[in-house]
Amino acid sequence: MSRVLAWVLGGFFIFLLLLSAILGGSYTESETNGYYWGTKEWMWPVPDCRTISSPFGKRTSPTAGASTYHKGIDIACQEGTDVVASKGGTVIVAESSQSEGNWVAIKHNDHYTSYYMHNSKLLVHAGETVVKGQPVALSGNTGISSGPHSHFAILKDGKYVNPLNYVDPKEEITYAATATSGMRSEMVAYAKKYIGNKYVYGGTNLTNGADCSGFTMKIYEHFDITIPRVAADQYKASKKISRKELLPGDLLFYADSSGTISHVTMYIGNNKVIHASNSKPYPEGGIKVSDIGYRKPCGYGRFITANYSEEDLKYMSACIAAEALSTSKEGQIAVGYCIMNRVNAKGFGSSVKQVVTAPNQFNSPWASYLNKPPSWAQKSARAVLEGTAKNPIGTRCYFISSGYAKKLGIEKKGVNVGDNVFYEKCEW
Repeated sequence: MSRVLAWVLGGFFIFLLLLSAILGGSYTESETNGYYWGTKEWMWPVPDCRTISSPFGKRTSPTAGASTYHKGIDIACQEGTDVVASKGGTVIVAESSQSEGNWVAIKHNDHYTSYYMHNSKLLVHAGETVVKGQPVALSGNTGISSGPHSHFAILKDGKYVNPLNYVDPKEEITYAATATSGMRSEMVAYAKKYIGNKYVYGGTNLTNGADCSGFTMKIYEHFDITIPRVAADQYKASKKISRKELLPGDLLFYADSSGTISHVTMYIGNNKVIHASNSKPYPEGGIKVSDIGYRKPCGYGRFITANYSEEDLKYMSACIAAEALSTSKEGQIAVGYCIMNRVNAKGFGSSVKQVVTAPNQFNSPWASYLNKPPSWAQKSARAVLEGTAKNPIGTRCYFISSGYAKKLGIEKKGVNVGDNVFYEKCEW
């Protein structure tokens, strides 16, 4: 009996060890979870755009020099849109040609290779290993092209096949998610625009040259977040987090042989970091993407601490667009903080959506902006939700237009910001 019990206990402990190993390693994939379009094996290559402008097969040549038999599909999208690896593999081509423009080829296995053409900028280089969903280029209009788009093709056993047999723009694949705020996503996309630019010691110019901390400082500055100039001070000022907590936009810090922090990178997801590496020409140096394990960090830091949903962003952006259309940026921020003041007060609603949709409160045509709020309204809404913008109205929860306030003779009872006057209580 004791021998049987020993076997049972031994098996149980082995199970616990295996479970711990699985859970311990699971964080490295946490931020990649969510949903995408495609199939379980292949991902739609332009996540933000799913309109096919030219299908696979026979067609009328859209422009001089283009083929009449299309070997892939064209996906209509604005220039600069993320183009991602449809499946993990090794980059075998990352170059420019007269016909394909800036193009990438990824070998997935002995049977499949995928192609991504006419890009404005390449984000990978030949020999690099990529994972499914990793941005490999920014879409464009290079080579023989009739307009901005992304050409995507799949080669199977030496023959081009219809990509729609592998990726479905209407099939949504869902899996467990770790939320990433909109600002984090925008920060990563903004940083990637400067891949390939040079490293300059002491530099803070993203176009003409920056060093590692100058690069991170300027990326954050673009999103109205002020961080110190040098890596060591950036680490001191940041909120310390663990590697398990890393989200895109967080910083990783590295020490030299003396133990002094001397380098900083920014996490971009998928176990990758972006940084101003060294003075060598790109891709060995300059502003580049590296695997998270290319060096061992000595610490991890966070400056973005907000926790909000895409729904919060959507409704606040729409309300700002309607209520602050003609005001200054400060006026837009003021409207956003008025909404947040109501969320934090009693009687208005416990979420941004509940506050904005409350009857007889915001009578402006905010609903017309709900599906497509202007970018300026989204930027102001994010600044409020992230807490990076200064609050110009305190705890005030009410406002009316300055013209109406003047007509009622109550303009001096509140704080005038932009074209609105904000009040602690309803004065009308």
